[in-house]
Amino acid sequence: MNTLKQQTKPSPEAIQNALLILWRACERIKKEEAKEMISNVRTNRQGV
Repeated sequence: MNTLKQQTKPSPEAIQNALLILWRACERIKKEEAKEMISNVRTNRQGV
């Protein structure tokens, strides 16, 4: 039973990789949101 638990427990490397992927995804989303905000501001200024 103990060996089964050890196998299902993720390694520190796997956890680190997962966190890195999540962090990169968040960074990408932030950049996309920033681009949208900038384009929205530009279109608003053109309208005025």
